[in-house]
Amino acid sequence: MKFGRIFLLLILFFLLLTPVTVLQIRAPKKEDRLVWVGRVSPGDGIETVYIHSVEKSPVHEYFRIGEKLSFHLKETTFSSCNTGLPVSTEGNERFINDRGTFRLTGMNRVLPGLSLWVHEDYGNVLKLGTRSYIDLPSLAGNTLLVMTLRRMPLVLWGFEEVKLFARKP
Repeated sequence: MKFGRIFLLLILFFLLLTPVTVLQIRAPKKEDRLVWVGRVSPGDGIETVYIHSVEKSPVHEYFRIGEKLSFHLKETTFSSCNTGLPVSTEGNERFINDRGTFRLTGMNRVLPGLSLWVHEDYGNVLKLGTRSYIDLPSLAGNTLLVMTLRRMPLVLWGFEEVKLFARKP
């Protein structure tokens, strides 16, 4: 009996003291509602994909999760090089024309968060490594979404996941 209580206390301490890094997606125009949360780790790669609203061409942005809860934009690829798409470089960045695919590579732009206007017409997708693809407009409709990184105890992340699961129809 005493061993069971000690074991339960150890599990409770583990859940309360073990920090995890999570990616949170909120819809600020919809009461700043949390619409998605998932565990990530520093060094993980994420990718945003969308159809450019003017050029109607796909854009891929490749990020790494930073140690200090930031997004590091590493590369952008696109198939058109006109209105609203990048053409200038900074520092060690390189602009590459690879037979109709343009790449801005060698980037290390550090962002504290990502704000994306998403719309079903633009195919906004978030890719987390190779494990999941998230259709962003399906989270809260055609609206602004804000992605942030946060460290929290393992148990709080679990509660956030349960609340989101319970809210789904």
